[in-house]
Amino acid sequence: MDVGANRVTLTWQPNQSDRADQSEWPLAEINGLRLPAQLFAFAATGPTPPRLHIKSLTSQPTGRTGSVSDQPPPAIPQTVDGPPRPDLAAIRLAALPDTPVSILRRGRMRGVELLVVAVAQRFAQDGQPQTLTSLTFSLDGAQPLERLATPAALATQPFALDTISAPSPLASQPRVRVDVQSAGMQEIRLDDLRGLGFVDNNTPLARLQLYWDGQPVALEESDDRLRFYAPAPGDRWNASTTYSMSLS
Repeated sequence: MDVGANRVTLTWQPNQSDRADQSEWPLAEINGLRLPAQLFAFAATGPTPPRLHIKSLTSQPTGRTGSVSDQPPPAIPQTVDGPPRPDLAAIRLAALPDTPVSILRRGRMRGVELLVVAVAQRFAQDGQPQTLTSLTFSLDGAQPLERLATPAALATQPFALDTISAPSPLASQPRVRVDVQSAGMQEIRLDDLRGLGFVDNNTPLARLQLYWDGQPVALEESDDRLRFYAPAPGDRWNASTTYSMSLS
């Protein structure tokens, strides 16, 4: 492996012992098939996504393994009245990769793009199964993951805290949940609030504020209770709507 500032070049030219070891390559899932393959981890180093370039490769024909084409979906009969069902998507069966080297996985850790490159022992060329016998490829815009000083090198990259919303100021205030299960005028008894210890006889009612979805809701004082209007409650997943009452 030849490592430059922003390019990695890897050459695999097996000798006799390598050919023996090739039969013991670990299996990796590529294109839905478990194939003998070597995996390499890299970290991106540039502003553009890393790109693979195959400089040379040799291979030899091998026995046919697992075939591979789009097949029509199974027919599902229409058993009830109404509009016909849409056709199902074609089933994509497992296939040999059309190149021996590919980027198998991509991910990010603290702003650094990480890649897993797979070198597969078997692949397809012009529809014919091949066994890899030699390969030289380069990966531009990356370096081996182990060349990062330590995993601590990733820790120097800050989390994207600017994308996290600040906590609601209501979260630090005492509050009572009010569940609404039908639309119209709602009533909250002050005796119930006193029984919860939320207010007492000396609490100014002007301090009470009702919220829904972070927005204040108008309250009306009527004798020994508070009243407010609620639209139709619930949504696709809930039969009721929860309001929050706090002391300002």
